[in-house]
Amino acid sequence: MDHARGAAPVTRSRQLAMVATGLQAGGMLVLAVVDAAETFAGSGADRARGLTGAALFLVLAGALVVLVLALRRSSTSARTPLVVWNALLVPVAVSLAQSGQVALATGVAATIVVAVIAGLVAGRGRP
Repeated sequence: MDHARGAAPVTRSRQLAMVATGLQAGGMLVLAVVDAAETFAGSGADRARGLTGAALFLVLAGALVVLVLALRRSSTSARTPLVVWNALLVPVAVSLAQSGQVALATGVAATIVVAVIAGLVAGRGRP
């Protein structure tokens, strides 16, 4: 951030929250591309359903990018969506683990833990 204009510095914990959330946004982009590619390759059962899924993942990735930008600006309003989004990801990690995709479940769980803890620590002491 620009200290000359009075902007708050980006703390280490806020940087960790930004990285974890950025990884989640990247994952959403990958899912969007995979959904669209499978739909156009004909392996999807229904073209409209596949494209709707891809669009949903794209919108979620965009929302996560906005969240990263809010974290970068040290916005106090970023904490609630950060916690809510990651709470919604917990069943995803559990489902991945139950389906035998342990490595992917571990990665998702790691981003959840890092984002929430770093986001909560970064929010302390701020109005």
